[in-house]
Amino acid sequence: MARRWGPWLAMAVVIVIALVVGTHRDSGPRTNQDRVDHLSRQFKCLVCAGESVFESRSEFADQLRKSITDDVAAGRTDQEIKSEVVAEYQEEVLLVPQATGANLLLWVIPIVAASLALAGLALAFVRWRRMGSVHPTDADRELVAAAMAADAGSEGEP
Repeated sequence: MARRWGPWLAMAVVIVIALVVGTHRDSGPRTNQDRVDHLSRQFKCLVCAGESVFESRSEFADQLRKSITDDVAAGRTDQEIKSEVVAEYQEEVLLVPQATGANLLLWVIPIVAASLALAGLALAFVRWRRMGSVHPTDADRELVAAAMAADAGSEGEP
């Protein structure tokens, strides 16, 4: 049993580790402009449809970029700046909803659904494998022989 599931379990562990490392990796120290760009990509322009503050050239986006630039220059952390912007403009300013409270369901439900679907599929495959192949019984063989004999007898008739 362990021989069959071992590689799958090892692959699952590697995938989970890769996802955790990939989502929590810190790219190290950045320049102030890199921080401004990174933060402005997280906010959407409230006057432009589908654009981030980084992409937009609207007056709102220019003002928010300037505010972010001033906060970065003042030595505030990215989280402090993000919290201040969200406090001022509500969560609708975020391009990606925060994974807290009710928004957490937006992140968890698809993962749980996909996991349950994969588990169900794996159980179905295991069940099908346990069923094995279907072997004909003696009664089945007799029935086929009788049908073939009847078919052979009817071929010679006009």
